[in-house]
Amino acid sequence: MILGLIILIAIGILIKFLIKSSLYVLVKIFIFIVIIPVILLNLLFLAGNYRTKLVADEHISICISNLKEIGIACNMYAQDYNSKFPDNLTNLYPKYTSRPVFLYPDAYPREQNQLSTNFSEQDIAYQYTKGLTETSPKTSILAHCKPGNHVGGIINVLYVDGHVETTNEL
Repeated sequence: MILGLIILIAIGILIKFLIKSSLYVLVKIFIFIVIIPVILLNLLFLAGNYRTKLVADEHISICISNLKEIGIACNMYAQDYNSKFPDNLTNLYPKYTSRPVFLYPDAYPREQNQLSTNFSEQDIAYQYTKGLTETSPKTSILAHCKPGNHVGGIINVLYVDGHVETTNEL
């Protein structure tokens, strides 16, 4: 962007001196051939960075939403199993969640009829604390996204009481 502005200023100075000569047309053509594409490329670069940030923010929002749904499903499970939370997150699907919210969003197909109940450990996007119950301290971490899932080291944490917080460290 700065390079484009410097070139534009230099051309402006040239135009001032060449306005009465036949080179004025050549300078004008140079502006349209060189300067405008440079400015457009800079704008496209900025738009690409903005899109990357939007995608990162969307992943964080999806993660928070999934953790809240996991919290609700764990509480429903606990009501059926003497206040005990499940041994692992895969026990929640399909009885307590309509989709496998514990997976990475890209790990399961969009079509409901293509979903499986056999999940590999590397597809699970969250670390889960086993052995907790509804009576565990409310500040106990029930689940959190695996470190490195989000840009900037952000980690979303689900607590036993069902609320989710975003932090940079556990």
